[in-house]
Amino acid sequence: MNKNIIVIISLFVLIVLTLAIDVLFIKNTFEGMNAVPTNAQIYAQSAQQAATEKGFSSGFAGSGSVNDNSKAQKAIDYQGLYGNTAPTEDAYNKLTKFNMNNYNVEYHDDIQTILAEEDGYGLSTKTITVKDQSGNTIILPFPEIQGSTLYNEPGSYRFGPSSYVPSYEDSVYLSRTMIDLSANKQSSDKNIIANGFCDSLKDFPDKLEDQCRLTPLNNCASTSCCVLLGGKKCVAGNQQGPYIRANYSDIFVKNKDFYYYQGKCYGNCNYNPRAPTR
Repeated sequence: MNKNIIVIISLFVLIVLTLAIDVLFIKNTFEGMNAVPTNAQIYAQSAQQAATEKGFSSGFAGSGSVNDNSKAQKAIDYQGLYGNTAPTEDAYNKLTKFNMNNYNVEYHDDIQTILAEEDGYGLSTKTITVKDQSGNTIILPFPEIQGSTLYNEPGSYRFGPSSYVPSYEDSVYLSRTMIDLSANKQSSDKNIIANGFCDSLKDFPDKLEDQCRLTPLNNCASTSCCVLLGGKKCVAGNQQGPYIRANYSDIFVKNKDFYYYQGKCYGNCNYNPRAPTR
């Protein structure tokens, strides 16, 4: 019995010592990590210090001015930020801070200033914009004797409104006698169907329908593949009637109960509407 108690006490003491050793090891490990900062911590500290030196209290942009009353600590280093063209603090505040009570906002120069500029803010038509050897844009003036470099001057119309009267030179270019009309003509050799469209398009009902609709009404009933439906509409068909039955629902054909095919009438050819009774 005494031996069992001694064994239990020994195990308990061993467990306590093991836990104590683990706690001390973990504590020393974290203290060692805090003693040697990482690269991310070094970068964050340097950035925060740089922001503090430029006038931000907590080291972050927009956090306000520092608590130090010295002028050198409060002022932003405009010279370091902008070089020789550094603005004054008042000018910087006017450009960067919004004042809701200021209604006199000037978004661009006045008209007189724009017109007085040599390049006219790019609005002048009396200059030529070119590129030099370095690729820089250069604006060169040109004398009036050379004429304008713009084909269409602002506010002018060439061949535009109906009130435009062309000059003699322009009328020559606008004349149809100067246009090669032969280029618009269809080639008579390439578009000839030697055996006729009825035979060449017999396997293509849609194309045959289109070709029949292009056929004059006076020639429709004389072909072997077109019928004149109601005497008003030329469609593809034979002695049995139109191939495409949807033609019977055409509201623009009044009498659809008869048609002509190769000079003969099929259907209700003797239809005579009754006169209204009085």
